[in-house]
Amino acid sequence: MRRREFLRAGLAGLSLADVLALRARAGTRPAGERTALLVVWLQGGASHLETYDPKPDAPAEIRGPFGSIPTRAEGVRVSELLPGHARVADEFSILRSLSHSGFCHQQGNQQMFTGHPEQGLKLKPEHPDLMCVAHRERSDVGRRVPTYVGVNPIPYLGSSYLGAAFEPFGVLGDPNAPGFTVPGIGLADPADVARLEGRKGLAGRFDGLRRAFDETIQTDAFDAFQRQALTLLTGT
Repeated sequence: MRRREFLRAGLAGLSLADVLALRARAGTRPAGERTALLVVWLQGGASHLETYDPKPDAPAEIRGPFGSIPTRAEGVRVSELLPGHARVADEFSILRSLSHSGFCHQQGNQQMFTGHPEQGLKLKPEHPDLMCVAHRERSDVGRRVPTYVGVNPIPYLGSSYLGAAFEPFGVLGDPNAPGFTVPGIGLADPADVARLEGRKGLAGRFDGLRRAFDETIQTDAFDAFQRQALTLLTGT
């Protein structure tokens, strides 16, 4: 936005919520390259000494109880517990220089995924995490499943000022448990599907009345959640 346009928008009294709501109503972005990101986040998980940073030349009291093994990446060694990773080490990168300036898991998660240092105990960050940003950039109402799925979402993260529509679709529980199902999706009975469609039509008529009085970003967020829920419930 150029300076003159920024001043004009400011004088018109547009808030951030107004700008985001207008942008959302402007339509979906053109589809980009079909890529995906998988984040496996071990909250308080295995030590770096027992995984990717075994420090084989350090004294025994520092390097930990396990040995190290060579990998297909020249000069790179990993823990002896990761022989499968050692075989494909030339296919990925290991970053051993990451750190954060917080004093607990909360600040570490938030700084790691937002790029902003967070001070104090905040259950949600002041800035959106990178997955929520990707969700917004790759959002597509025609997609059968949500853009951002958290199989137990990473703690202490969130969409912040982007709004609730870009929070993850949370799958809670242990997917390895016998009989696990994703809660709240899927309707096997055709009568239930027909009933839901009827309720969708009624809700649409109420929404028309509601929008006459309430044009906020929260309305847009609810609509996005509603579209995703209906797609999941009625799709195959």
